Amino acid sequence: MDFKEKKEEKSNLYIFIPLTVILLFFIILFISSTLSERLFLIILAILILITLAILVKQDYDSIKKNESLYIFGPLDKEERIERITNQLPLSKEKVKKWLNNFKMSEQEFALRLLEHFRYIDKNDLRSMCKELYVNLLEEIIIKWNDKNLKPNEIIFISIGGVAKSGEMLRYHFRLANTIPLNQFIDLFDPNINSPVNKYIVYIDDLSGSGKQFLTDIEAFKKKIKKRFQKHYKSFFTLNKFIFLPLFITKDALQLIEQEPLFNCVYLPNHLLVEKDIALSLEAGIFRENEIEQAKKLFKDYGEQLYRIGPLGFGGTGLLIAFSYNTPNNTLPVIWQKCPSHDCSSNIHWEPIFPRFESRKKN
Repeated sequence: MDFKEKKEEKSNLYIFIPLTVILLFFIILFISSTLSERLFLIILAILILITLAILVKQDYDSIKKNESLYIFGPLDKEERIERITNQLPLSKEKVKKWLNNFKMSEQEFALRLLEHFRYIDKNDLRSMCKELYVNLLEEIIIKWNDKNLKPNEIIFISIGGVAKSGEMLRYHFRLANTIPLNQFIDLFDPNINSPVNKYIVYIDDLSGSGKQFLTDIEAFKKKIKKRFQKHYKSFFTLNKFIFLPLFITKDALQLIEQEPLFNCVYLPNHLLVEKDIALSLEAGIFRENEIEQAKKLFKDYGEQLYRIGPLGFGGTGLLIAFSYNTPNNTLPVIWQKCPSHDCSSNIHWEPIFPRFESRKKN
């Protein structure tokens, strides 16, 4: 039974009790009355029943159209918080502290975000990295028909500025797949020669909009031209380039596939689509008659917390965090701390999965 059904049951109970009392009263009067009095009582009873039927219909319509936010489902609030703490690395105190960012009438929607949140811990990350590496090797063999592929022909690079999350992902990726450290190189190290006949792989944990990736690629090309000078053309023609995201949205994939240099290799089950976007109907977090209300609620807070992306960078509105960081594509109400150097608003906000700021925007 969902919380709407419980509300309907409670509402019907309030009507049933007085109705039962009235009927008993009419039965007693009916038995002790004359014929003419009975006729009057029958007409009066019919009028009362019609009135009650109208009230029941209005009550049902009110429930259907104007459900209150502050209704805590088939489990009560405390039970739901306990269930959340069993699924996510959070204490009850942490959840309650975060809920206190919201008004009491808004906490139902906030709780639903946590109930549908995806947290990638270290074990999950290692497992995904292994799966991604196997997929990478298979893709190289199939796409370029390289059946004699040697692992040392694959090198891993960073293309953007220093990003803590990127460094952490490469660290876990290397350990998960026991890849030698010398396969992770800095192309801009003056002691590194221009690679030849290599598969040059850039790993990222999440590409939410794809815009930052394309910006970084353009900057990367310019830096390579300056770095290798006369040999920069051969660098781009004699090597093959691969972008390897752990997660990627459908919109980001469509944008990145327009970039001719990098081939995007990803896990099909990690392609994020409409059902992964918190404020989409397909996600199943909010009902059709709640979506606009939820969008307004989280956007209003988001505009105070992270003006360049009130619903997450690029408007992606995801609900995902990694053990080492939370991407800015996730709803800001989850990760932003305010006041802080990244939040100029006067609002006070305590995050539940904080984001450790780096240059990177996805």
